[in-house]
Amino acid sequence: DLIQLFTHMAYRGIYLLGIPLLMSFALFYVHFAILTKAGPGNAFVSIPFQDTLEGTPPPSSSSPTMNITSNATLLRYNSLVTFRNQDHNCWIHSHKDLYPLKYPDGRGSSYQQQVTCYEFEDRNNYWAVRKPGSPDDVTLPNDTSPIRNKDVVEFVHVSTEKLLNSHDVAAPLNPANQEVAGYVNYSSKFIPYLKWKIVVQGLSDDSPIFWTPGKLKLKLIHDHSGQAMSCSGNRLPEWGFEQYEVVTDKAVDVSSTLWVLDQIKPPNSTQEMLAEEEELRNASLTSQNKRQSRRERSNNTTPYSFWEKYFEMQGRMLAAHGNLGDHQFGATPIQWPLLGKTLPYWLHNKTNAQLTLIGNPILWWISSVSIVLFFFTLIFYILRRRRKIIDLPDGIFQQWLTSGLVLIIGWAAHYLPYFILYRVLFLHHYLPALPFKFMVLAAMCEHGFLWANRSKLYPKLVKLVYQLFIAVICLLVTLSFILYAPFTFGYPALSTPRIKSLAWISTWDLLMRETKQ
Repeated sequence: DLIQLFTHMAYRGIYLLGIPLLMSFALFYVHFAILTKAGPGNAFVSIPFQDTLEGTPPPSSSSPTMNITSNATLLRYNSLVTFRNQDHNCWIHSHKDLYPLKYPDGRGSSYQQQVTCYEFEDRNNYWAVRKPGSPDDVTLPNDTSPIRNKDVVEFVHVSTEKLLNSHDVAAPLNPANQEVAGYVNYSSKFIPYLKWKIVVQGLSDDSPIFWTPGKLKLKLIHDHSGQAMSCSGNRLPEWGFEQYEVVTDKAVDVSSTLWVLDQIKPPNSTQEMLAEEEELRNASLTSQNKRQSRRERSNNTTPYSFWEKYFEMQGRMLAAHGNLGDHQFGATPIQWPLLGKTLPYWLHNKTNAQLTLIGNPILWWISSVSIVLFFFTLIFYILRRRRKIIDLPDGIFQQWLTSGLVLIIGWAAHYLPYFILYRVLFLHHYLPALPFKFMVLAAMCEHGFLWANRSKLYPKLVKLVYQLFIAVICLLVTLSFILYAPFTFGYPALSTPRIKSLAWISTWDLLMRETKQ
């Protein structure tokens, strides 16, 4: 009856939803209870969340104000500018040299034009500011309107005519951060993300930006990733001329993300432009003392509860996954069943010892074949049964069909939804579907034993041949495991020629050094 049906549904809801939710709540409760101190990750959470962390700096009465003088210069589009990092006293710089195709640790780069931080004034430090346009057209549009705070712009390197770009490729020396490069349009492999938001310290939104030498501090926020351009303070090796590394950093509030607008070469002014500049300057001077508070706290502020923290973290994690861009180790779902792509995690700094998600190739391939074989077998049985040919008793047939379909549906439910996701995917997304595929292989092997035992023609020979066939499969799977175990366990370190010999598929990303180990 309906009462019994709803009772069963309630029990299943408790088991399948209630228990996992309780586990999630418990894990996050422990997480919040242990991690109570502020750190570089503060910028990921809201200000009320930050207020609950020990070591969060107290709020000032108001945020620093951008003071405008009567001789300040209005920043316009098509201006040529240089940016100097306030921590390391170096300028954003670029030159025609490219990032190495592969770094010494085996990681790949975008092979695009280097962007560094150079300690000396140089003509290669100049960038033109333009409104967003086509990545294949670096010309400056005929637009000299004022640049306002939080405008989204593009930067064209004046000497090499390359657009300033950042993307989901690991930085040379700090893989946790993104690479910054001058965009080179090799192919569609690397999508250009060229837009940057100018955020001036102490200036209200949409206010025109006035420049005074050495006074204007700002952040360059990458519009696609939300990360801030930063100087890591690490020097690049010889291929980077020992200049400082430039990256984008998720921690947008650290001091290394602050840049001083050092030099400006405005476009040629007309009478209309001069009149506009004077009008905007007067309006800005009038509102000079109107300060925006970065955040306001009260002594009777309601504490940020566990549930507010929990749901904020869920939302931020979802947003972070939605903002993922392209990645050199990304894999499409069509590549997963036949292991068309691997996923490197780590490479030793001196040897070829590494951790790479590669799986057991033989086992992955034959289990994928077993899924296809299941459907061919099912079609064979259905066609023969329509002709009143009963190969198996109903009980045995139904048992095979039910177990096979349950496993196939489990595999498909964990695999097929990824085809409709519009985000970068990796091989590890296939792991939940993998056990179902292996169990389909086991079910088909067991079904083969059933037929071998039922054979009426040379029954002992057929059974022996089938057992040998299964033994060969097990032997191949075992040998495959031994061959690829060093990639899973990180030991022992293999030589470069040995790794090349194990790259059975050209699309596998196996990290190796050019020198022999």
